[in-house]
Amino acid sequence: MGDAPRTTTPSESDDAGRPRDGTSPGASATMRATRTFARLAPVTSRGARLRSLLHGWRVRTHFLGHRIGQHLARITRDDHVYLVLLAAMVGVAAGAAAGLLLAWIEWVHRWFPSPGGDGLRRAAWVVALPTAGGVLVGLVRAGVRRFVPVRLVEGVPGVIEAVAVRRGEIRGVGAAVTGVGTGISIASGASVGHEGPSVAIGATVGSVLARFFGLRHRRRVALVGAGAAAGIAAAFNAPLAGVIFAVEIVFGSIRTFAPSSLHTFLPLIVAAVASTFTSYAVMGERSEFAVGGLPPPVPAEIVGYVALAAAAGVVGASFVRTVVAASRWIEERFGHAVWLPAAAGLCVGGLALAARNNEVLGPGAGTIGDSLHGALVWQVAAVLLLAKFLATVVSIAGGAFGGVFMPSLVLGGCVGTLVGTAMQTFLSGPSSGVESYALVGMGAVFAALMHAPLTPIVMIFELTRDYGIILPLMLACILAAFVSGRLGAEPFYRAILHAREVVLPDEREDHAIRRARITELAVPARRVLTPGAGLSEIEQALRDDPAATVFVVDDDGRVAGVVDGRRLARRVVRGELSDASTAADLADTNVPLLEPHDTIAGAILVFARSDLDALPVVDPDGRLVGVLRRADVLGRYADELLSREEGEIDLVTTDGIHEEVVLAAGVVLDHLVVPARLDGVTLADLDLRGRCGVLVVEWRRGDEHLPIDPRAPLRAGDVLSLVGRREGILATRRIEPPAACEPGDR
Repeated sequence: MGDAPRTTTPSESDDAGRPRDGTSPGASATMRATRTFARLAPVTSRGARLRSLLHGWRVRTHFLGHRIGQHLARITRDDHVYLVLLAAMVGVAAGAAAGLLLAWIEWVHRWFPSPGGDGLRRAAWVVALPTAGGVLVGLVRAGVRRFVPVRLVEGVPGVIEAVAVRRGEIRGVGAAVTGVGTGISIASGASVGHEGPSVAIGATVGSVLARFFGLRHRRRVALVGAGAAAGIAAAFNAPLAGVIFAVEIVFGSIRTFAPSSLHTFLPLIVAAVASTFTSYAVMGERSEFAVGGLPPPVPAEIVGYVALAAAAGVVGASFVRTVVAASRWIEERFGHAVWLPAAAGLCVGGLALAARNNEVLGPGAGTIGDSLHGALVWQVAAVLLLAKFLATVVSIAGGAFGGVFMPSLVLGGCVGTLVGTAMQTFLSGPSSGVESYALVGMGAVFAALMHAPLTPIVMIFELTRDYGIILPLMLACILAAFVSGRLGAEPFYRAILHAREVVLPDEREDHAIRRARITELAVPARRVLTPGAGLSEIEQALRDDPAATVFVVDDDGRVAGVVDGRRLARRVVRGELSDASTAADLADTNVPLLEPHDTIAGAILVFARSDLDALPVVDPDGRLVGVLRRADVLGRYADELLSREEGEIDLVTTDGIHEEVVLAAGVVLDHLVVPARLDGVTLADLDLRGRCGVLVVEWRRGDEHLPIDPRAPLRAGDVLSLVGRREGILATRRIEPPAACEPGDR
């Protein structure tokens, strides 16, 4: 739905691609126009003056970034080197941002002291602190909706959506808001962690730098993924885990974006390493998994680790479903009420009060430490498992800023402690200890939540450097993810996106036919027949209907049969009609009926078993309410799979610099093998752009790439790469040479 792509200038939108060599006259003209506007436009208010200044600043920054990008491209002269350089910048910036986020959280903690004292004094503090934090968070969200009309990318779901749907587009202001809100939420006691926001901030850094330097779709997405990897690497000082996290979770939902390609995988590694070094320099070496030497597991404990995996799978599946259900319930009833975070904080404080444990508040780092050192008794673990589960659900659904990474580790530590204690009770002889079960339980619950077993396996092994734990860890993580999936739970981040009605690229087919209802395509019947209608009326009705299918309805509006034009034509040929024939005589009473709640997938199955080109849609009483046409169903399916797909062409200039052209929706890349009838005809003679609306972007003859010369003759068997609308591409298959350019004339 648009013409073939044209070359963009650096002054164009954020979809403009990698910097082009040379100065863009378009950008200079834009800057001159901006200066003129700033001088001549009447300023009626301070707000208008501020908007004018901000617009001019954005244009100048945009132009400066492209110029810097041009110089870097000239210096590196190699696309991989260029990406590595930018990935290193992203890693350093993401590592510094992660340190700044932790410093902000620690500073805010001073304003929200930990609950202390006994009796009523402690109860008042436990309830008041998260409630006060919720009030501030509600004000932050209200202010963002009022003054900053941008889509916030608060955590990993937002990063996945940006990568999969919005081509890596993330606005920088969202990172600042997320950081501020995360500090308030965690310091005041919301049951969330900072790792998700750290990923979002790192991804935002990658997107902002990519936009500043003018990178296009794939390279922008690569830097967003690099920022996400850097965010995890900085949060845990685990670069390898950051890379696996980005590959398995961030890029895991995008079939068309291969994280194994060098253009994507190399920036992930470089950014994760740079981020870890920066984190070491800023915050020093630290680890959430500070454990001593764990005793190796014994073979008899395999039963215990299998039981742990099953329990973790149940907890993970239950958590995903509860969060989604609570979020939808709150959204439907209260929308974005400013008091919701405060109400959630009040509930979290009440849960902490009921559990008589301050670890219900905040991320729960103390519980993680206790479970890893065997200091968490099973009674406390059981109470904390339930209280922390509910507190995290309420915090996330109630609008707190933060992620579920740390709370999932707390849940896993509690589950592992319970299973480990049971195994020590019933298993005689040596065992690996409760702390080993707690550590494995953390990885298993995370794997069950995300359906991503590799990330916790690599992360825990990287942080503990204990090879003895790797075998039970691998077994538990794989089985927990399997159990969670068999229980019907979606991966947590994907479930959150589905709750927001976000359709990922690999789900377009499913969304197009398996979830959509036929009411989206059904149309009112243009004309219906009564059972007594004569031949002339039947003929006129068939002429008026696009599908040549007319339904017969009785006096109550119920479908009594169908008159199909093709079937009627066959009866005419066989001489089976008489002048006295009525619609009741000619109608086929065996009509498949559809109801409004049926899906398009179900309608396709019905069409496959019927030769009718239209089917009736009826209400529960059988009354005709609409018509579904076969052509409309197939058109919807084609539009969803083809027209919404966006692609890009990776072009290489003569000096080896990669240029990326993003194809708009409805524009496709395809190939034409030159037929014998076009042998000797030139591209100028064919005028493919003028006659078919397509553009030739590549010309191959065997293994040789030819320059696109409009005056050079084509040869039979040459392959042309064409870009344009699908109907234009199809038209090139039927194109004939001009009369004056027949092959025989040459």
